[in-house]
Amino acid sequence: MPTRREQAERTQSQILDVAAAEFARNGYAGTTLLEITTKAGISRGGMFHHFESKRAIAERLRESEGRRWDELLDVSTQNAARGLPAVRAAAHHIVDVLEANVRARALLRIIDEVDDGSPTPFTIWRGVFERLIQQGIADGQVPDSISASDAASILTECVWAAVFIPEAGATGTTPRARIGRALALFEVGVATRA
Repeated sequence: MPTRREQAERTQSQILDVAAAEFARNGYAGTTLLEITTKAGISRGGMFHHFESKRAIAERLRESEGRRWDELLDVSTQNAARGLPAVRAAAHHIVDVLEANVRARALLRIIDEVDDGSPTPFTIWRGVFERLIQQGIADGQVPDSISASDAASILTECVWAAVFIPEAGATGTTPRARIGRALALFEVGVATRA
């Protein structure tokens, strides 16, 4: 039989999972505490026992998921690839994590709507992409007429779009396939500038 603490941890995890799914789907502003409470199958009193507000839930998600982004990107950039192959690997890794982890998707929706000025995964991604593009310039894969900063910003926006903006009229396309197509176009654009 679970202890009270174990039961409380399970209930909090259930609340966070439900809230993450709602935040990922509807955004922070589009999600109500009542929706979370109802879908989690707990009473309002039970909810307030664990979390005093929707903001408290969002802060817990941000704490738990935010720490993981540095680790995830370190893993994605530790391979031997440099430049454009490393950009492709990092973008696919980010999209794969977001596709598989609803809490990670929720974190991005929360950050997009509730900016507290702290570093975000977007800033981290942009920095990684910029560094990898600079490697590509140094290695001759990317012409030096390309702005690494601008290209990194565009790639960051493509990752966001691949995960959060469904393709109009398309069925069965995955975020990984969408980012793959965006990267292919990016690489063609880079090649034509050379």
